[in-house]
Amino acid sequence: MKLNRNFSLVTMIKLFTLFLFLLSTSVANADLYYSFEGEITEVTNKAIRLDDASYNFLATVKVVNLKGKSETVSNLKIGDFVKITILIIDNKRRVDTIQRIVKPDSSSYQQ
Repeated sequence: MKLNRNFSLVTMIKLFTLFLFLLSTSVANADLYYSFEGEITEVTNKAIRLDDASYNFLATVKVVNLKGKSETVSNLKIGDFVKITILIIDNKRRVDTIQRIVKPDSSSYQQ
């Protein structure tokens, strides 16, 4: 492998070490995230229940309406359809984002 004169092997090792450090830092803070959609069956100022599962909010939870505008948790109501993003931090599931969505039409699903 031919290296540029200004890009030495030592520089490559330093960059690789920095990359590993940044990777390990981000993984330690938020291990995993995923999102899914559902109907709100219960909502408080600290948690939300979609269908059968209940999830606590992060202190920085964000709520977005259908137009993409920010709103508060107090605007959410039972029966609203939402997409939530969950972060897993220290083996605990926490809601990071709640986005209102249009109620899915069962006829639009393919069987």
